[in-house]
Amino acid sequence: MRTEISDILFNIETEYDVSLTDISREKYCKKIEVKVNFSEKTRPDPIFIRWSMPGKGIYTCWNPLETQDRTIYANWSMRKTESRSASSMPIQCYMGNDGFNRITVALSDVKTPIKIYSGVVEETADIDWTVELFSQKPEIMEEYYIELWIDMRLLPWQNIINDIKSKWLQAYNYFPKTISDAAYDPVYSTWYSFHKKINTERIIEDLKKAVKLGIKNIIIDDGWQTDDIGFGCSYCGIWKPALSKIPDMGAFVNEVHKLGMRIIIWIAVPYIGKNTTVWKRFSDRYLNGTRGDCASLDPRYPEVRQYLIQSLTYAVQEWNIDGFKLDFIDAFQLTDQSYDAEPDMDTLSLEDGVCMLLDEAYNSLHTIKKDILIEFRQGYIGPIMMRYGDMLRANDCPMDAVTNRIRILNLRITAEYNVVHSDMLMWNSEDTAEEAARQIINVLFAVPQISVYILEIPEQHYRMLKFYLRLWLEHKEIFMKGKLVLQKPEANYSLAYACLKEKVVAVAYSEKLLLIENSVNEIVFINGTGENILYIDYICGLVCFSYKIHNCTGTCIEEGKKIIGNGPERFKIPNSGAIFMKRID
Repeated sequence: MRTEISDILFNIETEYDVSLTDISREKYCKKIEVKVNFSEKTRPDPIFIRWSMPGKGIYTCWNPLETQDRTIYANWSMRKTESRSASSMPIQCYMGNDGFNRITVALSDVKTPIKIYSGVVEETADIDWTVELFSQKPEIMEEYYIELWIDMRLLPWQNIINDIKSKWLQAYNYFPKTISDAAYDPVYSTWYSFHKKINTERIIEDLKKAVKLGIKNIIIDDGWQTDDIGFGCSYCGIWKPALSKIPDMGAFVNEVHKLGMRIIIWIAVPYIGKNTTVWKRFSDRYLNGTRGDCASLDPRYPEVRQYLIQSLTYAVQEWNIDGFKLDFIDAFQLTDQSYDAEPDMDTLSLEDGVCMLLDEAYNSLHTIKKDILIEFRQGYIGPIMMRYGDMLRANDCPMDAVTNRIRILNLRITAEYNVVHSDMLMWNSEDTAEEAARQIINVLFAVPQISVYILEIPEQHYRMLKFYLRLWLEHKEIFMKGKLVLQKPEANYSLAYACLKEKVVAVAYSEKLLLIENSVNEIVFINGTGENILYIDYICGLVCFSYKIHNCTGTCIEEGKKIIGNGPERFKIPNSGAIFMKRID
């Protein structure tokens, strides 16, 4: 079936009755209504909608889970974005070297499994597009409605993403239910520093040092629930502490609370391990069979949801836990071994099952403790997930500062109301302080999560960590709530800055020039370039600023006064150091 809308020829591959209608209000911002009539109740097979558009001015691309691979693929391999309730969001963006949008494609439905494909036609320099609806089996339906958005407006790419994000949030009320202020506090994580070798005495001793740095939350990661110290999830599913590691969980929680900290525990939500006593109990309730060391529970069964929610509420009621790191929610996926329909299911839709689980868990937990903290990991960060998680954390990238930066900034673009956290920070004990500082410098626009054993890091590393955590805490409101501007996504974000209340905080990653176009009273400019020179171009008239330049351990190495506003001003700022400037009236 073919349909032409405003010079775009759509080819629809399906046996169902599908109609496309142009409901656009703007010439360069297409809104196309897609209606599917199945004539009878059915669980639909995939529907493919294909079209081509000129690739004029395209330089790079972006999607919510993008990292360092910004390859513009040919149409015989295609860039793919997968979206459903528990994974990503349906959007792809192509932009020019000027940072302006060229083509952005998005869809209104953020729940149903959908894939977007795009690739260059080598013979014509066009972009081939394909939208695959129902890429996994959805619920039974008689009809289906979705809007296809094709945005060709020549506007800054961030504006385009913000506009689509607003449509999702407002049209479907996917605003977060609550966000605890505690989600903005720095975190101590046991994962990289301890892995599964949880030792409560060592942890408490390290927390006494951590709390002096302004860290107020601790995440006890994988390992607390099992004597095992190996990789894998074969001991997941019984969410009670291993007595060899935590003899008395309630007492341990009390010790953490006495330090003025909150405690969050890790739960691998879908997984039941073969080495647990409940493995056989759920043998016919798994999405992926029983061949591996662990299996994913099927939330379409009320029994499964009840078991998981009881595990969570028990931890809050019995141990006074302050929150949960709910991991692997994106592992709720249909497979060839998933049951299609069973009498004990109360929904056939996996997406509905996931949403029911999260909704029931959210309500149960917040009834017990109103300010409970919930962390989700990058992957399951779409609009539906944003309703339930306070904290959205960058996906694991140990010691990869650049990837951590890209991931937290991608999250900041799409998560307007949730609190973005970095992946846990770690570094080599033999790094220089400047080298270690790069880990935290790259995540300053997120809440930092620290995962080094603080008592054992070198003194220079400790001084660096103290300096940068103090800097972050002092400017937290600007870093986290200021208007965020990102430059050059194709260069892994060459520079980022945020403005709030006539203050600007900026971090240079590869671009050394900070252009300030609006009058400000305070400037903080951090050097993450690896070199020793930065430039500030203040184009709001001649103004005198006092300034102090600090190295990465907090030592002030230069201070003075300077009139700026007559072109770019050069400042000698040490590698991993920062300049602090205040306007003099």
